[in-house]
Amino acid sequence: MSRAGTNARPALWPLLAGLALLWLLLATLFAISAGATGGHLVYAVDDAYIHLSLAKNLAVHGDWGLAPGRFDSASSSPLWVLLLAGGRLLAGDRIWLPFLLNVLAASLLLVLADRRLAAGGAGGSLRLLLLLLIAFTVPLPALVFSGMEHTLHALLALLWLLAATEVLAQARAPGARLLALTALLVATRYEGLFLVLPAAILMFRRRGLSAGLRLLSAGLLPVFAYAAFSTAQGGAWLPASILLKGKGLALDSPLDWWHSVWWPLRAHLRSPLSPFVLHMLLLVPATLLAWLARRRAGFWESGRLGLALLIPALVLQLVFAGTGWFFRYEAWLVALGVFLLFGELPAPSWRFRAWNPSLERVLLAMILTGLLLALGARGWVALRRVPTASRNIHGQQEQMALFLREHYAGKAVVANDVGLITYLGGVRCVDLMGLGDREVARARRKGRLDAAFIAGLAERRGARVAVIYEEHFEGLLPAGWQKVGEWTIPDNVVCARDRVAFFALRPEEAPTLRARLAAFAPRLPNGVRSRLAGD
Repeated sequence: MSRAGTNARPALWPLLAGLALLWLLLATLFAISAGATGGHLVYAVDDAYIHLSLAKNLAVHGDWGLAPGRFDSASSSPLWVLLLAGGRLLAGDRIWLPFLLNVLAASLLLVLADRRLAAGGAGGSLRLLLLLLIAFTVPLPALVFSGMEHTLHALLALLWLLAATEVLAQARAPGARLLALTALLVATRYEGLFLVLPAAILMFRRRGLSAGLRLLSAGLLPVFAYAAFSTAQGGAWLPASILLKGKGLALDSPLDWWHSVWWPLRAHLRSPLSPFVLHMLLLVPATLLAWLARRRAGFWESGRLGLALLIPALVLQLVFAGTGWFFRYEAWLVALGVFLLFGELPAPSWRFRAWNPSLERVLLAMILTGLLLALGARGWVALRRVPTASRNIHGQQEQMALFLREHYAGKAVVANDVGLITYLGGVRCVDLMGLGDREVARARRKGRLDAAFIAGLAERRGARVAVIYEEHFEGLLPAGWQKVGEWTIPDNVVCARDRVAFFALRPEEAPTLRARLAAFAPRLPNGVRSRLAGD
């Protein structure tokens, strides 16, 4: 590993080149995507518009909900909603705002990584190579086009890790900077607790109970603050996305506990070659081996501490939070893993005293080569899917929003994708997934979601139409609902289903809905197929 002189000021060209290449790639992807989305920005996941909808109503009406006058616990990133709401107050309704915030966060992530690499003496060529590796494998382009908080989360995770390992290595108590970073990390995504919890344990061992509790309290502060706010509005103490998507830890018996841990891992092991899984399965042993290899440096050496914190975070992510859904959920851990394994750790320190040197080299080469190949495949698949994903959202959710805005704005609509139809369509959504509907979320958690419940809820809310994935609710749809038509998008890579169905909830609504769908069909993008029931 080439090293620059430690007293010389590091050259700027690696950072500038890395940033220029990232920005050029983003511009290219936008140009390709815009060619299929009518020339405008369309985010690659509908969830981006959930945050925009929440931010719009918070900034304009003072309500934390998907429609004015209601509370919806539809986001697990309170900080991202607040940032978007603040941006809206300053700049107005700008669809570009999440994109620009993501570009800024991605750029700062590369700046931070480069500064650390340069401080460690890495040469210019190596710095550029590692910056490109981070950008490509995280993958930053996909995160930017997702329009969500994950790029910011990766940036804050690296900032936090560098600060926490420094404090632990120097045996200092957590100061205001580390405590603030801890709160921001968890407020961005609750998975940040996967790092904070082991760090609090190490802080307790290093500096005593008080120091450990201070760090843990900083991490729990945003959780408790949101819980107090949500319960005061009649919601649950955790965001609906965590309650409905997260994997809980069963404590009723040792067997239940084991099943709640083993079954999520088993699900990952059943599809190990997936671009959403293989790199995570390899990151765990790679990080563990690197941690063992640095034992000569001592337990409290900062680089080894970073690995020690990453190992439990990787396992907790696999067990309780999962991976995938457009490369988002585990991206922050990929950023940390790539930085620690390929940037922070000098190759000469990877030595095993007790193992045969030839076996050691073979083992390290196999795992690291496999990890690089898996990360490379992940990055390549992500690049290829970004334009297609934007086209998917444009062809399905955006068209749904335009159709509903034209005919049902301000009215109740039953749906299962609630981002664009609330942000752009302006409907009052009855969300059958429960992310944007407290009644549905409670029914799902208690196992009471059935056809009778859905029919009664739609009737009470005054809904006349439903726009849903029919396959998701097989056996749950009320008998009185009449399917009127459906749209099907091509080359689906991000939508839960390629076909969305339109239902009339009352007999008298069916002719009207059918006529409106027929009139809207010619305006659908090329490749989107429209079919009316009975045709």
